[in-house]
Formats: sequence, C-alpha cells, structure tokens
Amino acid sequence: LLKRVDAEMISQLKQTARSTADSPVIRNCEPLVLSWISTIENVLQDIFGEDSMHPSLGPLSEIDRWTRKQRLINNLLEQLKSKECKAVIGALITSKSKVIRKWKAIDVSITEAQNECRDKTKFLESIRRYLESLTEDAHPQNCAVNILPALCDAMRTVESVSRYYARQGYLGLIFTKVTNQLVKICKHYISDDLKQLWTKFIEMLKNFFIL
Repeated sequence: LLKRVDAEMISQLKQTARSTADSPVIRNCEPLVLSWISTIENVLQDIFGEDSMHPSLGPLSEIDRWTRKQRLINNLLEQLKSKECKAVIGALITSKSKVIRKWKAIDVSITEAQNECRDKTKFLESIRRYLESLTEDAHPQNCAVNILPALCDAMRTVESVSRYYARQGYLGLIFTKVTNQLVKICKHYISDDLKQLWTKFIEMLKNFFIL
C-alpha cells in the first residue's frame, strides 16, 4: 500500500544520527511521508465511506465488508511497523519537521479506524449464526418466531457495551439489511407455490390459534 523506503534513504538515515529540518535527508523523507499520508487518507475514506446501502444486499454482506476493511487496515499497520517506516518517522520527529504534525493527526485516525474495524468485526461475528440462518429458503414463520427475537437480544446486548453503534446508528443499518433479506425470504416463500399459498397461510395460523 505504502511507497517503499529505498535503500539509499535508509543508508543516509543510518549515517546521520540527528538531522535538522533543512538537511537533505529530511527533505527527501518529507515527500515520502506526505505520500504515505495521502495513501492512508484514501484507505480511511474506504473504511469510513458509505458503500453499504445497495437495496439488494443482505446482512451477511456486512461481515464480508468489515472483514475486508480489517484486513486492509492490518496490512497498512504491518507496513508502518517495519523498521524502515519507523526510521523515517523517527528522523522527522527528531528533526522537528513540520510534516510530523500532519503525521500525528493521521496516526490518530489510523488508531480510530483500527478500533472501529475490530469492534464491528467482533460484533458481526457474534451474530453471524443468526444472519446465516436468514437464507432465502428459510421459513418466514421460523424467522419471525425464533431467529429475529434471538438476533434482537444479541444486538441489544452488544450495543449496550459498545460505543460505536449508538453513536453511528450502525444498528439501524443492520436492521435495514435484515429487512432486505426478510423481503427476499417472503418473496421466495410466496412464489415457491402460489397455488398452495392460502393453504400454507392457514397452516401457519394454526400454530398460533386453535381453529
């Protein structure tokens, strides 16, 4: 993801223990770090961007979406933990480069993104089994009586201990996608055998009322 530190720059950093902000090696490091900042901003835009509301998407798409985003931020962090990246950032800090102020701001954003990806992935994995039960061939009655109450209880529990969902309205997004999936399930059930629709409906009512 990030532009690599070339061998010559690493050699220069090793030869110069302390550099001033106007030294050649620092002037070479600054454009590199600015390019990292630009790349990271694009990654963060992808992570926080609204790319999730296509009406055909069901709730399982959220697991795929946040797993991909967590993988992306983890790859970015692995690069930033490398000796080469640390050496460049350390040199800018030591020389009191003006670029370091921008770097510190983006570093805070990276931490926030990492926390959000980890938190949402953990939340989605905790309700995965309920979401996986909402397949198109699921029975609407089973969804209404068994799956949805259990899903709502699990979401209520997680929301009570997580700061992200209440703040960002993320639970509303999940419910929207669950609703999309329920519509698909009902359409599939109705269209499966239209001639038997009312027979099925009466049979379902018998489970709730004594006829």
